[in-house]
Amino acid sequence: MRNALISGLIIGLTTILWVFSAQKIGFYPESLLQNSEEWIIYTSLLIPFLGLHFGIKNYKTKRKNKICFTEAIFEGFKILAIGSLLSAIFSFMYLSISIYNHPIDYMEVAVIALGIGLLFTFLNALILMDPQKKLS
Repeated sequence: MRNALISGLIIGLTTILWVFSAQKIGFYPESLLQNSEEWIIYTSLLIPFLGLHFGIKNYKTKRKNKICFTEAIFEGFKILAIGSLLSAIFSFMYLSISIYNHPIDYMEVAVIALGIGLLFTFLNALILMDPQKKLS
């Protein structure tokens, strides 16, 4: 659980930094189509992918480089849950006091990011799992 907590905190804190810095450089979800700033969204996709990859890889290392698909999925879900919870709490607090009038736009981005995070969990589990041996 300690590995999931540390990796989830890293994902959550990095997401908080991303939201804060994106808003400071003028990113608002409705301005994407107007200003062609899609690259900002793509940078946010690196956060859960890399956080999950290194978190599951660290878990695999602690288990003597032996991990099955279901263990990797379960660890990825724990990491994602902690990171999502932390970033959601911050987002609700920060967006409620900020001058931005449409926090629903950020929540849409957050839900999409959570869905993509689930896909990244499956992808990282497939990448990092040990191949199954055939029974003869």
